[in-house]
Amino acid sequence: MTRLVKVGQIVAPHGIKGMVKINTSLENPRALTQYGPIYTQTGQSMTVRIVCVKGTQVIAALDGISDRNAAENMRGTHLLINRDNLPAVQADQYYYCDLIGLTVLDQSGTVWGMVKSVENYGASDILVIETKAGADVMVAFTKETVPTVDLTNKTITVLLPDFAKEEA
Repeated sequence: MTRLVKVGQIVAPHGIKGMVKINTSLENPRALTQYGPIYTQTGQSMTVRIVCVKGTQVIAALDGISDRNAAENMRGTHLLINRDNLPAVQADQYYYCDLIGLTVLDQSGTVWGMVKSVENYGASDILVIETKAGADVMVAFTKETVPTVDLTNKTITVLLPDFAKEEA
């Protein structure tokens, strides 16, 4: 089964000739077109030609989009690629998409919840954990607070701070 992961989102038109601004979640935004076909959230295959890169934002031309109105209609479109096309990562590095859905264990090995999402607001990565009680708790994704990530067994061990234990 093909697993598609989000690598970017069209956020605005750029100019009058149909180009768009794309926010990417890739370490190297120029790599957007290097991982095989790009799809939209509706499953439509899309050809993207990068014109320039500004930080994590890409200015790109899309096949079939030739004016500002058509580009405006693409606003909010998620860009996805096949997860299997992403390069392997080094030890102790993870793709966000591989962490989502992992079972969260506390220090004693008791199931505490699951990873709902991974966020980054600029300082560091944050795991958003949905507890068994249904509450969302945010925990810094550091080696100190998350000593073990076991992708094979789909578990992650978290040293829970006191405030988080109260949320359970």
